Amino acid sequence: MKVYLEQKQYRKAYNFFIDYLSSLDKLDIISIVNNISLAFNKKPLSTKSIFHVIRVNGTSLSYEGNFTVLGRVLDQFSMEQLDNEHFIVATMYDNYTYKVSYYIVPRYAPQTKRACIIICNNGTCNETMIYVNKSVTPGVRKVYIRIDLVRRYRDNRVYIINLKNMSIVGKLVGLANNERIYSARLLNNIFYLVTFRTIDPLYAIDVSNPEEPKIIGFLKIPGFSECLHPLGSDLLLGVGIEGDYLKISLLNISDPQQIKEISLIKIRFSWSPLLYDHHATTIGPLYKYIHTN
Repeated sequence: MKVYLEQKQYRKAYNFFIDYLSSLDKLDIISIVNNISLAFNKKPLSTKSIFHVIRVNGTSLSYEGNFTVLGRVLDQFSMEQLDNEHFIVATMYDNYTYKVSYYIVPRYAPQTKRACIIICNNGTCNETMIYVNKSVTPGVRKVYIRIDLVRRYRDNRVYIINLKNMSIVGKLVGLANNERIYSARLLNNIFYLVTFRTIDPLYAIDVSNPEEPKIIGFLKIPGFSECLHPLGSDLLLGVGIEGDYLKISLLNISDPQQIKEISLIKIRFSWSPLLYDHHATTIGPLYKYIHTN
């Protein structure tokens, strides 16, 4: 098998390994599977995002560097420049483990019995062969390895990066375990974040001190908001789903420590492209137009 691997003949190497595994007894198979599992899980797999910083100076570009944070980014509203020196990003962090198992596929070889009979007609007899009692008997088995990627942990994180040296200077981790981010918005020095599993928590995170971001308020309401849109400095429009309803909420954020839902419209059996495309809304002077189907 080593020769096949060195020659990059991976299919032949795999078939060789399967044939070898199929020749072993159950205890040896279990021992090999456990060793494979230990080798795969020496370093659990986790998601990460790499950011490249490019400065635009008139008509020229310059590469400033890059930084890496754990987790993946939902959309453009989950990352913003906080001030002249700092960048903020919210990520969903997933930690995976490998589940290694085996399964046995029995091979069957058809077995038939033949019989010779003589058929006579008008004095003429012919000998012929017929097949009777068709059956199958166990043949050579095949043992296969199955490797599944299983998520064992999820949380949400907020990172603040110093753009001068590309270092993480502040962070919040372990936010809303086993939930995921649905929307985010930075307004002044407050970073609003919506997560969801069974209830919709809207978090208000104070990032006025980049080195010490902290949660100062949250609101729990049914459903979840896929889109957050500011209306002035004191109101936040949230559009999302609650059960069978398209939900449009108006939130008072004049005091981020006491967020309040002050108005609500629910449209049953409806849907909007705004749930995945923020361009599907238009803010007018008197009315808010939201495209639905």
